[in-house]
Parts: sequence; C-alpha cells; structure tokens
Amino acid sequence: MWAARATTVLVRVLGPDRPSPRGAFGARGAVGVGGDSARPAPGGGRPGGRSGFGRCSMASRAEGGARAEGHAPGAGTDGEGRGTGGVDPEVAAFQAHQAGAARLPFAEEARSLVACSGGYGVLSTNGADGHPGGSVVGFAAGEDGLPVFSFSTLSAHTREVAADARVALTVLASGFQDAGDGRVTLAGEVVRLDEGSPEAAAAREAYLKAHPTAFWVDFGDFSWFRMRALKSVRLVGGFARAGSVSGDDYVSAQPDPVMPFSAPVCGHMNADHADANVAMVKAAVGLTVQTAQFVSIDRLGANVQVTRDGQSFKLRLPWPAPATDRKAVKDAIVAMTRAAAKPDA
Repeated sequence: MWAARATTVLVRVLGPDRPSPRGAFGARGAVGVGGDSARPAPGGGRPGGRSGFGRCSMASRAEGGARAEGHAPGAGTDGEGRGTGGVDPEVAAFQAHQAGAARLPFAEEARSLVACSGGYGVLSTNGADGHPGGSVVGFAAGEDGLPVFSFSTLSAHTREVAADARVALTVLASGFQDAGDGRVTLAGEVVRLDEGSPEAAAAREAYLKAHPTAFWVDFGDFSWFRMRALKSVRLVGGFARAGSVSGDDYVSAQPDPVMPFSAPVCGHMNADHADANVAMVKAAVGLTVQTAQFVSIDRLGANVQVTRDGQSFKLRLPWPAPATDRKAVKDAIVAMTRAAAKPDA
C-alpha cells in the first residue's frame, strides 16, 4: 500500500524536469539553491531533525560506506542476535556491494563541495613572525571553481597575503557537524585584482551572487582577490574516503548537476516515505535495516544514514543509471520504489 502511495506522491512532489531554483549555478554558494525551496521538509535532512543541507546538500556525508559513527557493521549473528565471531553473509554481501557502488570522482566531489558550501572557509596565511595564521573569510567560487574574496586593508590576513601569497583555504561541507562530513582544502596563491579590471568585475558579480547582502564590498578599504596557481586539493569526503586531486583535475571538473535540489528531495523522502527508504535499501543494496534517512543525492546515487541492530552508519544507494536532472532523479526513485514493492524484491 505504501508503495502505491509513494509512487503517486513522488511524481507529484518531485515534479517534472525543470531548472533548479535560481538557475543551475546561480546565486548563493554559486549553485543557486537558496530560499525556501531549498529547505527540507520537517523531519527531513539528517536523522534527528538536523537538516545539514543549507544552500546545497553535502555530497559526501555518506561516502564512508559501511564505516559508521566510530564503527561499522561486520559481526555476524546466529539468527537470534548472538555474535558468532564470523561475518554475517548479508553484511559480507553488503560490504562487497559498497566497494563497487558508484560515487562521484574525487575532483567532481571537491568542486561540488566548494560550490555547495555556505560561502565561508578558513584561510591559512603565513605570518610575519613565521607562525601560521587562520581567518574565517567569505568567498565565492568562480567559473573555474577557484575562490574569489573581498578583503579589507584593516585585516591581518590581507597584509599577510600581500607579503606572502601562499595560502590554504579549508571549506567545510554545508551543515558540517562531525568527522563524517566532507571538507576540502585548496592550496595555492592569492593575488589582488586590479581595480576596474574585468577580473575584478567578475569577482564582484560572483561574490554578490553568493553573498547578496554584502553591500560593504564597495567600501573604499575593500579590494578584490582571487586564488591562482592552485597547487593541491585535499578532499576528505567522510569516513574512509579521502584523497588528493591535482589542480588541473579540479579546475577541469564540473559541480554535480543534481546536488542543487538535494535538500528538497531528501526532505520529502524522509518526511513522507520512510518505509520506502528502508525497502529500497533492502532491495537495491541487500541490507536489512530498521531506519533509512536520505542525507544527500547526486547524479550517481544517494547517501543514506541507516540503523541496523543498534548501529548507525552511512551507505551508498546507487541509482539504476546516472541521473543528470531532476526528472531523471524522480524517475530513478519511482522505479526503485516500485521494484522494492515487488514480492520477490
């Protein structure tokens, strides 16, 4: 019964293929998912009422596969809940499935995390006394994914950048709360842009899209800066998912096209289709769980936090095929919901 209702409501709520709010990669965090339309439904987002989505949902909260909040499923049982010391065949099959589950390439995930962040990060600079400094700064992602900034001459980090352009910007995934959440560090050089130059105008446009209330950027003591000469990119996508990306690969990648409407889809699925979520995990991943909450989605699948026998962990729920727009995501979820409702699923 839930399956029929789920299919009907999914079609109605997820809607036809249409542009994401405020354009594909428009205002607010360079992805344009601000406003009420980006807020998850009550009870959506993370389990326990924590939304964790902000302007865009984080792409990588569930990328740890079977690694959980400090532990992973793995101990077997004898069918009565008693440990056997071995590995439950269902868990072994699940672990094998997760090892091959489709995930975004590191470069694309890093670009997406930066694009979907709240537009703030920690800028690490080199101080005159030889000690590193750290400042929370606003930024916007340019078309190439590199950050642009508006710095005041009164700020210590502005003087430090002028003396030594080498910096690192650490960006946390929107709604970052613990080590299971994603973060990216961009290391490169930051330079001041010439006043009145096309680059400065482009930086101003991008920054005001990400921070529309930042009227102060036009004050006389503020200037435009941008990162150049990207040296390295470090991505930590969550438990057991970390790696480095070359500057060229990062710039060449594109932000995920599905992430901008992750929040409303996840919120709807969690608020209205909790049973369907559990059934989809069992049918597609092969794991019996008690609860399943969509944390985020991207073009290749969903990151889902589940509970199983008292353990809470994240897993990957791949789509049957890549979904490059909202309609394709809707079709994938509807198809998986229907498949999970079949008697032999």
